Amino acid sequence: MATQSSGAYHELDIHMSDSCDSITARNFLIANVIFSEYFDPEIPSDMQYLWDLWYGSQWNEATRKQFVSNVLQLLSNLLTSSSVIPHGTKFNEKLRDILSSWLDTACNMTVTQTKKIVQQR
Repeated sequence: MATQSSGAYHELDIHMSDSCDSITARNFLIANVIFSEYFDPEIPSDMQYLWDLWYGSQWNEATRKQFVSNVLQLLSNLLTSSSVIPHGTKFNEKLRDILSSWLDTACNMTVTQTKKIVQQR
């Protein structure tokens, strides 16, 4: 990730790995959220959204909409450029597949349906 500060560019390399590609994809999404220009850790709703991404199993409608927006943005950035860039073509392909699957699920399931599934489990 490269950011501009006082006319100088700084780069931060973060290495993410896990035996589960979905966990790595989730962490990649969270990193993109944290490093976006719209994230502010001083805003409670921003921190709640991160908590929902990391741990929450029952999202409200606002979280679902934000998630869909973030995943769409990330998929778009993977095709062009991103502030957080995955290295390796294989992971790019896996990441696109995972994000597309998440997007499909998030767009096709209502909050009520998700809560029902969680209660059944």
